[in-house]
Amino acid sequence: MDKDIAESIRKYYSLKRDYMSNYNTVLRKILDNQNFSINAKKTKAKNIKLPCLLCKRLVNTNFSKTKTSLIISCGDKKKPCGKELNILVSKYDDMKRLVFDFEDVLNDTKTEIIDIKSRLLYDLIDESDAVDIFDKANIELNSISENLLEIVHTKHFKELNKEKAELILDKTRQLEELKTQASELIHIQKMNREQLDTNSDNIVKRLQERQYTDEYVKLIKCNIQPLIDEIYTLKYDVKEIFAIDDNTVILHTRENSLQLYDIIADVNDSEIMKDDI
Repeated sequence: MDKDIAESIRKYYSLKRDYMSNYNTVLRKILDNQNFSINAKKTKAKNIKLPCLLCKRLVNTNFSKTKTSLIISCGDKKKPCGKELNILVSKYDDMKRLVFDFEDVLNDTKTEIIDIKSRLLYDLIDESDAVDIFDKANIELNSISENLLEIVHTKHFKELNKEKAELILDKTRQLEELKTQASELIHIQKMNREQLDTNSDNIVKRLQERQYTDEYVKLIKCNIQPLIDEIYTLKYDVKEIFAIDDNTVILHTRENSLQLYDIIADVNDSEIMKDDI
């Protein structure tokens, strides 16, 4: 990975970690204050204002990301300062390579921490300086670890989806073959019935018609319908039934479970924020 990009990514997550740590410290002081009512705590929590990392005004800071960038911007929605830190990361399309690159950065940071410990052990560095360097390296280590875990999770999810798609495709092909067999049985039965219309006493043809009917029903019941259920289950991870009234229900389906997404909810606030890390 390009060292400048790696350093910028580390800076982004380090700044975000520090910012959220400060926010949580302020929030905890509010929640722990016994002189505030619950409503007062909610109001004060919603109105927390931290300095913008870009313009230093008490308007908070926005951390966001797109498929191509990591972005730090001013938290003032009405009059933003216009400054922005935008880290372009779209050049890394190969997920496996990206994992290896972040592992290299992670290992470099671990080596730096070990080096600090060794220098401190042999009195090659002042203890206070070592603590400062160690704290910074430790923050970077945690940030890169979190980022690496997210990438590994995304990679695993994409591979899982690819395997699932291939399995669905294979079962769909099987289903089409079974449908063709069913159509052939219908066609043969139709021809057999036309012959019966001209010779109503043909017992053999009547027995054949019953046989084709039984085979058709068995094919639908024992092969086609179970395969349709398997494809449906593979395609939709989540199936929820909602009752509208005693006579009406609605089936909602989703391809993914909401558990795949990291959700942070403030217990004292109904608003839910999606973590963009």
